[in-house]
Amino acid sequence: MKFIKSKLISKEDRGEYSIKRLFDLKNAGFYETTIPAMQTVPNHYHVNCEEVLYFRGSGQIQVEGVHYDVVAGDFISLEKGEEHTIYAGTKDLKLIAIKFPNLKEDKVITSEFNWILSMFQKSPQFLAFTHGLTGTGKSTLTRYLEKHVENLTIIHTAKTRLAMGLALDDINDYEFNLKDIEFQDVSYLIYKRMLEKAEIELNMGNSVILDGSFHSFWQREKVYNFMESRDFTYYTIHVQTPTEKAKQRIEARRNLTDMFSEASDWETYLSLKNDGDDIRRDYMRLKALRNLDDRITGLSVYK
Repeated sequence: MKFIKSKLISKEDRGEYSIKRLFDLKNAGFYETTIPAMQTVPNHYHVNCEEVLYFRGSGQIQVEGVHYDVVAGDFISLEKGEEHTIYAGTKDLKLIAIKFPNLKEDKVITSEFNWILSMFQKSPQFLAFTHGLTGTGKSTLTRYLEKHVENLTIIHTAKTRLAMGLALDDINDYEFNLKDIEFQDVSYLIYKRMLEKAEIELNMGNSVILDGSFHSFWQREKVYNFMESRDFTYYTIHVQTPTEKAKQRIEARRNLTDMFSEASDWETYLSLKNDGDDIRRDYMRLKALRNLDDRITGLSVYK
């Protein structure tokens, strides 16, 4: 026999989530997967093995483009080749994955854009906002979605800033720094205007994605307060990328002139990374609002 104590098994970091290898048997592998709040297991499939998922908490799973809500005690059986994505929403999600046979190099990760596009194409009218560091690809994602999702409006911080006459060239000594008072004052005006535009679009029957960093809780809180008094489908889209790739993108921006490339300083990235508020802590604060923590689906895209 084998007697396994899970707490004695070390975790393997997979970026957006972690796993513990509980049992490595000849014909089956048992894995404990932990997905932090607001994180996602990227869209993937298994070539030569079937998989059974036993959920120990609430979350969502998308299988072949179909979205399912799951709670503790639910099982999902996956055939070979079935694409699936698992996301934790606003609370950490644990599950047990059992693979038959136990093939460790059998996973194929597919395009992140495909699963999120499929979900938004089937979603009822929704409001979402992006969250992520400079250079992670937030605007690349939202512009792609805008082309392929009907009745979707993207409201971007840079466009809003330009329309308000608050472009960087119009403000003396302005810098992207979360601790800078002038930055906070300008950001307040911009995010306020974005929500005003969002309300107009939602009233017209369109879905809306607010495209910005949303790295301070007060910025996200304005959206949460807006969501609390309205009845739509809500998402947060957390966009991540390796640091080195982000640095390359930011350096490349210095030679670009489009409005989406305005943050071309590495110091901007560092300010957001070091001084921003962790979005994974938001669900604790959301409990103070009327059941809002259960009405928001947290998505994670790794580019």
